[in-house]
Amino acid sequence: DQLLIHVSRVLKHVVRHDDLVGRLSGDEFIVIIRTSHRDDASQLASRISAEIRQPLKVAGSEFSHTVSIGISFAQLGDSPSTLLENADMAMYQAKALGRGRHSTFHSTMRLQAQQRISLEEALGIAVQNGEIKPYLQPIFRLDDKTLTGFEALVRWQHPQLGLLMPAAFLKQAEDSGLIQEIDMCVFASACAAITMWQQIHGLGNLRLSSNLSARSLADPRVKVRIKEILESTGINPASVYLEITETTLVDDIKSTTATINALRDLGLRLAIDDFGTGYSSLLYLKRFPVGVLKIDRSFVSGLGKNPEDEVIATTILTLAKALELEVVAEGVENEHQLDRMRELGCDYGQGYWFGHPISIESTEVAFIEPLRLAPLTP
Repeated sequence: DQLLIHVSRVLKHVVRHDDLVGRLSGDEFIVIIRTSHRDDASQLASRISAEIRQPLKVAGSEFSHTVSIGISFAQLGDSPSTLLENADMAMYQAKALGRGRHSTFHSTMRLQAQQRISLEEALGIAVQNGEIKPYLQPIFRLDDKTLTGFEALVRWQHPQLGLLMPAAFLKQAEDSGLIQEIDMCVFASACAAITMWQQIHGLGNLRLSSNLSARSLADPRVKVRIKEILESTGINPASVYLEITETTLVDDIKSTTATINALRDLGLRLAIDDFGTGYSSLLYLKRFPVGVLKIDRSFVSGLGKNPEDEVIATTILTLAKALELEVVAEGVENEHQLDRMRELGCDYGQGYWFGHPISIESTEVAFIEPLRLAPLTP
């Protein structure tokens, strides 16, 4: 409350005597000015940002804070609600650019907002209609090139646009909260497939890695949903690895710790994806039930070209061995990379050299059937 009072005083102080200042709701304020120069609005926004950025003492403690500002100019025929909507869209654009910024509305923002809404609606329908599909990419043991498991990757089988890659819809899924449903859809379908294949002679230890987003990891209900999937599919929890990124691990350490401990109680282990590109805190490797580190493809692709990439890959492998963790090299695309990672002592490899991500049905044909038909060795 004291902060809101402070902000209202700052606004009244900064604007001209004939400008209008109001509070819309919560922490949102509005300033209405009349001017014949568009630069006046940007200059006022800069002054407001500079004033509000000044530290404020509340209850004996000093706080620093920033403001995001959206600017819209009234056009002939605009209603007050249209003007507010435009300013709101510009404000969210400013937030996306970072803290303490201002942005001016442009007509493309409304089009982008409409596209986001349409995409969100279509994505919600896609989840309900089973259009969200897991595509599986094989993971091989490097020393003998045997299949050990698969990573489940999400794809959207769009009825009009065909197969969509994650880049086309994941950000919207995260922003809207649909990412949690998508995580569970992919996980459930992949678990069912792996469970079926584990019944084949010689594939009883087949493993599954499935991604868990930051939104899912922060949700205390995720344990219940994952437990239900484990029980309904009958998969052995010991063969399941949930992949999370380093940044996800530390976004909200308290809720993350509680969720990960709950997942550990189910018998699951973690795979840290893109290791070496984030925080790489050894504390988290010690605290959490991490079983696998995945070396980011950017380091694997630099083998033989960039000495720094080789040093980083070697360091990760040395660290993993000391902590008794397994390592998967991501993005293995040629024989040189495969041989070099094997020489460095890497356990597993994943990438186009072994196989592209493909549907469950195609995976069965390409990887499972040949093993099912292979003659048994005495």
